[in-house]
Amino acid sequence: MKITMTPTAIMTELDGLPVRLWEGTTARGVPVRVFVARLSTPAGVDAKEMADELFETLPPAEYVPLLTIYREEAGLPLPCRPHPPEDLPPLDFFEITRK
Repeated sequence: MKITMTPTAIMTELDGLPVRLWEGTTARGVPVRVFVARLSTPAGVDAKEMADELFETLPPAEYVPLLTIYREEAGLPLPCRPHPPEDLPPLDFFEITRK
């Protein structure tokens, strides 16, 4: 699978890590959202060019709670209490296993 993606200004927290939301599409045109915690280059590759390009394109960050992002995507009202209500559908995650 190949994904073309662009960083957004949205920063949030996922599994205790700060992440930036990137949006893009797969090679078949399916829209995706990717939560990126780290970017790196393979060993032996000079990361300066990648870092320069990354910082040239990153918009200023704005923190948005993950629950807010999810509820807006699902078209649900934003919560006014700290815990998600029962009407919040479960998050869809793909489980990837190695054999």
